Amino acid sequence: DKAIPHECSVPGVPATNAIAESIVKKSKRGIRSNLEQAGHPRKYWHLAGQCHWMGRNIAEGSDGKSAWEERFGDPFDGLHVPYGMLVDYRPSPISQSPTQSLDQTMKPGIFLGYVLQPGHKWNGEYKVADVKEFIGRDLRRDAPARACNVRIDTTRTIRVPDQYEFPCRTIYE
Repeated sequence: DKAIPHECSVPGVPATNAIAESIVKKSKRGIRSNLEQAGHPRKYWHLAGQCHWMGRNIAEGSDGKSAWEERFGDPFDGLHVPYGMLVDYRPSPISQSPTQSLDQTMKPGIFLGYVLQPGHKWNGEYKVADVKEFIGRDLRRDAPARACNVRIDTTRTIRVPDQYEFPCRTIYE
């Protein structure tokens, strides 16, 4: 028997697995906070969760280094953007909502997170949905998934305004 010895928890008793339960608790709090701040329904929990943990990983700790820097050797070189915030973005040329030749090259969008590759590698890409995608969508907290689907664009270019604004929040409340 070549099993690695490890302690076991009692099934159904969260107190016997404190480390995992602590992380689950942090995840739930972060997801709840992101959804509430952004004004998004529960259906977006996976995006809010990814953004929560990415935010924690790229934030500097008390030693002045982030978990990202500890792992990869360099600080995160992207923008630190709150989930659900209004940003301006440049749609990709193959986007479902591209700009027309005489339009502004940047469009208003809602920041939905970072695109990460296997191994947590970041290639400078962000997840954004066109603000117009949210018009007429059901953004109530308990909205059914089919009522609040939006198309998500991947982009390398976003601009964060000086003032933080969460436009879906007014619809949500």
